[in-house]
Amino acid sequence: METPVTEIAVYSVPEPLLPRFLAQQPAAHAVISAFPGFRLLRTLRSAEQPNTFVDYCEWDSLAHAKEANERARTMPELQIFFELGDGMISFGHYVPAAYHTKG
Repeated sequence: METPVTEIAVYSVPEPLLPRFLAQQPAAHAVISAFPGFRLLRTLRSAEQPNTFVDYCEWDSLAHAKEANERARTMPELQIFFELGDGMISFGHYVPAAYHTKG
């Protein structure tokens, strides 16, 4: 059994791209959610810096996450993410280091 992976991207959208980015976001989420191995996608917007976003995406495996990223590079609906340039602050894949439960 493969280990599920969480993909976290932190990025800042340049002001000139912001209206287009926000308009394209629902279509982008729809495309990403159709990729094999997709589990969950949540986008957060900074309360202090409204041009800064965090994408939290869960995949069945690292292979699925990487395959989705490769496919995304060729899809017009997702090109806005690849136009951010220096706006990409952090991007990586993570697996649980420890489990914590309430109790």
